[in-house]
Amino acid sequence: MNQMKLISFLLIVAILNSCSILDSDSNSSQVLGKWEWLLSTGGFAGETITPDSTDVPDLQLFFNPILRFSFSELIR
Repeated sequence: MNQMKLISFLLIVAILNSCSILDSDSNSSQVLGKWEWLLSTGGFAGETITPDSTDVPDLQLFFNPILRFSFSELIR
């Protein structure tokens, strides 16, 4: 009987934890627009790369409302 109560309690906690009051698309509007690539870091070695450390030109990323992106060379 105690095992059934524990399983029920854990199931209820898992269900309530997966619910959200906020709209799931509320964060998507925060990335829309033009962004300049400054650096990338991470990976297995924890390496950081920048436009200066590679032969890649300065890039500008464009994020549109349907969450697709494109990039082009940044013109200064």
